[in-house]
Amino acid sequence: MLDEVRRIRESEVTDEELDRAKQAFLQGYAFEYDSTAKIVNRLAFYEMYGYPADFNRRLRDGIEKVEKADILRVAQKHLDPTP
Repeated sequence: MLDEVRRIRESEVTDEELDRAKQAFLQGYAFEYDSTAKIVNRLAFYEMYGYPADFNRRLRDGIEKVEKADILRVAQKHLDPTP
Protein backbone atom coordinates (compact mmCIF):
# COMPACT_ATOMS: atom_id res chain seq x y z
CA MET A 1 0.00 0.00 0.00
CA LEU A 2 2.78 2.42 0.87
CA ASP A 3 4.48 1.67 -2.45
CA GLU A 4 1.29 2.64 -4.26
CA VAL A 5 1.06 5.89 -2.27
CA ARG A 6 4.65 6.68 -3.22
CA ARG A 7 3.97 5.88 -6.87
CA ILE A 8 0.89 8.09 -7.07
CA ARG A 9 2.86 10.94 -5.46
CA GLU A 10 5.80 10.61 -7.86
CA SER A 11 4.18 10.26 -11.28
CA GLU A 12 0.89 10.82 -13.00
CA VAL A 13 -1.61 7.99 -13.16
CA THR A 14 -2.12 6.41 -16.56
CA ASP A 15 -4.97 7.36 -18.86
CA GLU A 16 -6.48 3.94 -18.20
CA GLU A 17 -6.29 4.36 -14.41
CA LEU A 18 -7.90 7.79 -14.56
CA ASP A 19 -10.67 6.65 -16.89
CA ARG A 20 -11.36 3.56 -14.78
CA ALA A 21 -11.56 5.65 -11.59
CA LYS A 22 -13.91 8.20 -13.15
CA GLN A 23 -16.19 5.51 -14.56
CA ALA A 24 -16.23 3.57 -11.28
CA PHE A 25 -17.22 6.69 -9.34
CA LEU A 26 -19.89 7.82 -11.79
CA GLN A 27 -21.39 4.36 -12.28
CA GLY A 28 -21.35 3.64 -8.54
CA TYR A 29 -22.97 6.99 -7.84
CA ALA A 30 -25.93 5.93 -9.97
CA PHE A 31 -26.78 3.30 -7.35
CA GLU A 32 -27.47 6.13 -4.91
CA TYR A 33 -30.61 6.69 -7.02
CA ASP A 34 -31.80 3.19 -7.86
CA SER A 35 -35.01 3.35 -5.83
CA THR A 36 -37.66 5.91 -5.04
CA ALA A 37 -36.72 5.84 -1.36
CA LYS A 38 -33.06 6.54 -2.12
CA ILE A 39 -33.99 9.40 -4.42
CA VAL A 40 -36.27 11.00 -1.84
CA ASN A 41 -33.71 10.57 0.94
CA ARG A 42 -30.90 12.03 -1.15
CA LEU A 43 -32.99 15.01 -2.26
CA ALA A 44 -34.09 15.66 1.34
CA PHE A 45 -30.45 15.53 2.43
CA TYR A 46 -29.49 18.03 -0.27
CA GLU A 47 -32.31 20.35 0.72
CA MET A 48 -31.53 20.11 4.44
CA TYR A 49 -27.86 20.98 3.91
CA GLY A 50 -28.44 23.66 1.27
CA TYR A 51 -26.95 21.89 -1.74
CA PRO A 52 -27.66 23.65 -5.05
CA ALA A 53 -30.45 22.23 -7.21
CA ASP A 54 -27.94 21.27 -9.90
CA PHE A 55 -25.51 19.55 -7.49
CA ASN A 56 -25.56 16.19 -9.29
CA ARG A 57 -24.78 17.78 -12.64
CA ARG A 58 -21.97 19.85 -11.11
CA LEU A 59 -20.53 16.77 -9.43
CA ARG A 60 -20.60 14.75 -12.67
CA ASP A 61 -19.08 17.63 -14.64
CA GLY A 62 -16.39 18.09 -12.01
CA ILE A 63 -15.43 14.41 -12.03
CA GLU A 64 -15.27 14.41 -15.82
CA LYS A 65 -12.91 17.41 -15.77
CA VAL A 66 -10.34 15.79 -13.44
CA GLU A 67 -6.99 15.37 -15.18
CA LYS A 68 -3.88 13.35 -14.38
CA ALA A 69 -2.04 16.46 -13.19
CA ASP A 70 -4.85 17.12 -10.69
CA ILE A 71 -4.41 13.65 -9.20
CA LEU A 72 -0.66 14.13 -8.88
CA ARG A 73 -1.02 17.58 -7.28
CA VAL A 74 -3.58 16.41 -4.73
CA ALA A 75 -1.66 13.20 -3.95
CA GLN A 76 1.49 15.21 -3.29
CA LYS A 77 -0.41 17.52 -0.99
CA HIS A 78 -2.51 15.02 0.96
CA LEU A 79 -0.85 11.59 0.86
CA ASP A 80 2.12 10.89 3.08
CA PRO A 81 3.79 7.48 2.58
CA THR A 82 5.90 7.62 5.71
CA PRO A 83 4.75 4.97 8.19
